[in-house]
This record gives sequence, structure tokens and C-alpha cells, in this order.
Amino acid sequence: MADGNVLEFLTILHARVTEADPNVAGNQERRAAFTRMVVDHLIEIGRVETGELAVWEGTAGRGVGRVDGYGLADDDDTLDLFISELGGDDAVRSVRADDLDHLVGQAGRFAEHCLRLKIPPSNVGTDAEAMVAAISRAKARVRRVRVFVLTDGISSARRLPKREVEGWPVEVDIWDLTRIVRSMSVEGGSEPIDLDFENTTQGALPFLRLDAEADYSTLLLMIPGKVLADAYEEHGARLLEYNVRSFLSVRGKVNRGIRQTIVEEPSRFIAYNNGIVITAESFYEKFLPGLGKAVARLTNVQIVNGGQTTATIHDTAKRLKADIHGVSVAAKIVIVGSDIRDAMVKQISKFANTQNPMQQADLSANEPFHVSVERLSKAIWCPGGQKRWFYERARGQYEVELTGASVTPARRTRFLKECPKELRFSKVDLAKFLNSWQRKPHEVSYGGQKNFIRFMEELRKKNGLSWEPDARWYQDIIAVAIIWSAAERLVRWEGLPAFRANVVAYLVSCLSYYSAGQLDLQKIWNAQGVSRELEQLMRAWVTPIRDALVESAATRQKNPTEWFKNPECWSEMELMSLPFSEPLPPEFKGETVRNLFPGMGEGQTSFLAGAQRIKAIDAQSWIKIAQWGSTSGELHWRQSGIATTLSGMAAHGWRREPSRKQVDAALTILNLLEERNPALTAGPKL
Repeated sequence: MADGNVLEFLTILHARVTEADPNVAGNQERRAAFTRMVVDHLIEIGRVETGELAVWEGTAGRGVGRVDGYGLADDDDTLDLFISELGGDDAVRSVRADDLDHLVGQAGRFAEHCLRLKIPPSNVGTDAEAMVAAISRAKARVRRVRVFVLTDGISSARRLPKREVEGWPVEVDIWDLTRIVRSMSVEGGSEPIDLDFENTTQGALPFLRLDAEADYSTLLLMIPGKVLADAYEEHGARLLEYNVRSFLSVRGKVNRGIRQTIVEEPSRFIAYNNGIVITAESFYEKFLPGLGKAVARLTNVQIVNGGQTTATIHDTAKRLKADIHGVSVAAKIVIVGSDIRDAMVKQISKFANTQNPMQQADLSANEPFHVSVERLSKAIWCPGGQKRWFYERARGQYEVELTGASVTPARRTRFLKECPKELRFSKVDLAKFLNSWQRKPHEVSYGGQKNFIRFMEELRKKNGLSWEPDARWYQDIIAVAIIWSAAERLVRWEGLPAFRANVVAYLVSCLSYYSAGQLDLQKIWNAQGVSRELEQLMRAWVTPIRDALVESAATRQKNPTEWFKNPECWSEMELMSLPFSEPLPPEFKGETVRNLFPGMGEGQTSFLAGAQRIKAIDAQSWIKIAQWGSTSGELHWRQSGIATTLSGMAAHGWRREPSRKQVDAALTILNLLEERNPALTAGPKL
């Protein structure tokens, strides 16, 4: 790759790191933003299933351990660790293999530290503590450790010295600048996958070749189930990028049938199963005595039909420990050049004899919905007509158009003025905005790709495959994007020590829930921002939401990051009481707290009024009330204790909201006080 391209991408990469968090100042903050960006990409291309950011650095065994994140998928025996190394400027630099090996050692020591803990940490209040607890609890099922070394430098190293963690080999995957550039570029896409049959225990596979056409040829062969499962183990969902991007589970009705055949009648699998369709760019053949021609290797492979079959064979062998040596799969191999592959794949996916009616619509980026959103983003300008939002239907579209507009400085300036970087959003972002506003923060907490998959499944189920949004829908969702951006900014300002992404999702969902359809999204669209009053209201909710989330997980002795993905977590948050103030922000269409929505009946309204009355009393007054209750005997010792607690909450500016029980108890105290010693406080009786 040309040095100029690498340097240009490095500058863009560092710019995006800064965009991800404008406050990135220290190296750790920049490293975290860089890690998030690359891990999101690894999830998107299917290299890993999940990835959580959590920075841990400290003594581990006889050395220092460090990681920047981890991935631990449900029901999987693989522990993924991410460790990053980031330079200080935009200069292209080399990274020595010894330095990368040092990072692998740090990650390995961290893994051993977690897996050797006899009792998982119970006091979980930070992302790092949640990570340690999650890995420690999973130690009984971890059989594989992968370390992803992420760097913005260039390294020629692809293999490092072998290491082990608790007796299990460590697989090292180095993602340096060159590899990141190649994978993230629109033209490059994901790294090509080659299947080398010759070096498997089964060897090269005999095939039947059909008459070749001008632009493609077709091979028919049988692939052993073990070969297919091993390929999926190594490459994961990357094998299915042109197939089922919304493939989530092997536990559906169709897949149960596949699994049952594997377990009970493996020799009849090829008779019962429809087989798979694979595209490849080229193939290498060899001659087998007594068998004839055989496929030794396929290059640039994608399974375009049969994702369920492939993943279910892998899961049945790995999770259920089923013997799959008797399983064979019929395969049609279409050899097609990269110049027409996309068009061919689309038609194959459309006309193949699918096992799942949803499958033909799983090329998400090309679905009418996404095409329509892109069209709307190009046609609808912000009020004033000076700029517009930019929808990235395909990864890297913004950079491509920016590069195209950079032929002259004037054109580049014009493009950046009309499509500012801060107004760019992707398919994954769109899914976050919508699912949060539709009160599904638990799904957003699964992370970008998994949330996107769930969003698309629900969209198809609800609106069908051909539904296209209109201009009003687009303006409303941009208003939600503005709310999301405000939430991210407010959570950052509050300086929460952990779970910021989860708090953002739950904050947006809470605003949707408590406004109950009465928030004027058109007002936000027209202003291209939220009012100061709404911003203050949302900021007042940040800490109570964060505290309620952590407390909810602790009460159930759950790992917070896992509990936040549970629908029951959101059900609990719907019951919490958040502070309101009169008058409500102007976006609330002139509503009052009492009339906000029917679900907020008299009890909720009374609670909010009671909380306001309690918060009107300063810390010193609550101390005097506690002292009066203790010396006079008018208050039970528990009541005096509540008054003392409220004095502390008042002293800290009510950063934590009083609970319903505290409000009820405090109102009882105040009503008693008005009868026995009204001089201590004042206020209307409720």
C-alpha cells in the first residue's frame, strides 16, 4: 500500500479518535477511543462476536498486566482480550515485534489473574471490576484465549512466540495500521478468506465441474462437516458476510432440525439438508489417484447460502460435543470474479432454495429501508439550507466522498461545510438511536452490531421488507440523534467512572418513556439542538440512572454489563422516579408534570411533589430535624436516621435522588413536625 494512502488514513483515524470523544487528552483516553473504533470494526466484519471497553492495569502474578477491553460471548468458550498501542502524532511509524510480544504478555498475565481468582469480585462499581468478575465467573468454560493487539503503527510481525494461559494456547491476532487500512477501506472490505482443503485431515476434495460460462464456473462437491466447522471456528461470521448478517442463534426451529439430524442420523445429513452455496474468486486443483481431479484450495471465499447449516454444525460439535465425522454437506461452488461478485451474490441470495424466508433480505445495506434513508439524507437539508446530515449506508462512504471533494481546497471546504463530520451517522448509529427511543436500552447494551441485527429483525417483522420511511420520519429520527448526542455529552460531563455507554442508552429511553409521546421532535429538528431546560433535566437524571442501574445489578448479584442487557433491567428502570421541575422544558408541548401522561397517576404526581418539598429543605435543617427527633423522642430512631441521610444528600446537592421509601418517610416526619415543632421547617402539608 502506498505510503501516502497509509498516512492519509492515519490522519483520518486520529481525527476520528478525537471525534469519538472531543475531551480525549491523556494517552489512556485516546487509547480507549482508538480501541472502541477498531473493536467495533472487528465486530462489524465478524472477527469477534462482542467487545466491551474496560481498562485494567496493575500487578498480575510476577509482572504487570494490562488490557483495554474484552469479549466473552454467551455460551462460548472463547475469551477475547484487546490491548492497544497508540502513537502520539500523525507520523507513520514502525512497531517492533518485541514490543507487540510485550503487550501480549501483559494481556496474558491479566487473563491468568482473572482465571485464578477463587471467588469473583462481588463489589462491582467500574468497568474494570465488571470485566474481572465476568472473566472469573466464566473460568469453568474458557478453553480458548485470543489476544488482539491493536496498533496505529506498522509491523512486519505476523507470528509471535507461543504463549499459554492456564494451559490453553493463546492465539495472537495483530491489527497494525496497514491491516486496519486494508480492512476498513471501502474498496478493500474485509480481509479475504481462503479455504485450504489440502492441509486438512480430509485432504483435497473431489469435485464435478459443470460447463464454464463466460464470467463464472460452477463446481459440485461434498465438504466434510468437520472441515466446515473448523472454518467457522477460525473465521466466524466473516464467512457469512454475504449471507446472513442477521444470523443470531442456532436455536431456531429450522436449526433444531439440523441439530437433531447431526446427533441422531449424521450419515443421512447430506440427504436431508439442502446444502450450501459458496462463492470463490479462484480455485486450485490437484489430481488424486483413483479419484480424479480435486479442489486443493479456494480463495476469497464467502458462504452466500447456508449460513444456518454452517453455524449449526459448528455449534452442535462445539457446545453439545457431538461427533460430526459422519456429516457431509453438499456444496455448490461458484467461481466468480470480484468485479461481478456483488451482483451475483445478490441474485444467488434472492433465488436460492433458502431454509429461512428472512434470508433473502439479509444484505442489509442494500435493503430499501437503508437506500431510502440515504436518499432522504441527501435530499433533506437542515433548516436554513446550509448543511445536512450524512448517512453512511456503507462503511467509509463519508471518507470516499470527502476524498472525491478534495480535488481542490475550495471543494473540500464546501463539502465539510455542507456535511460536517459531527453530522455523520452510520447504520449502527441509526439502530442505537431508534432502539433507545423505542425503549430498548437493554438491546442497545449488547453493542453496535448485535443491536443492529435485532433492530433490523424487528423492523422487517413490523414493517415488511419493502417499507420506506418518509421525510417526517427522517426528521424525527434526526431529532433523536440530537438527543442521543446531548446524552453522550452530558454523561461525559458528569464524569461517571463506568458504564457510560449503558447510561446514555438508558437515559434516552427514560426520556422517551417519561415524555410518553409528548416530546416535540419537530421542535428539536427545527432548532437542531435541545433547549437549555431539557439539557438541565437530562443532566439531573444521569447520576440517578447510573446509581439505579448499578444498584439493580448488585441487588441480584449480577455482572452489571450482563444485567444491563436483560429486559428485566429496563422493566425496573420504568418504575424508578426521576426528578421533574415545573415548568417542563419547552419541548414538552406545554404539558405539565401532572398531565404528562396517563401512566403517571396521582400517586406518581404526589411523589414528585413530595420529592420537591423534601429537596427544598437544606442540609442544616435536616440535621436539626434529626437532632430534635432524637432528643425529644418524637421520632423513631429509624426516622432520625432517614433525616440524617437526607442531610447528607442535600449537602451533596441532591446528586442522588431520594427513593420513594425515603420520600414517604420524610413526608411523615415533616407532617409530624408541623404539629409538634413547626418552627423547624415550613411548607404546606401534603
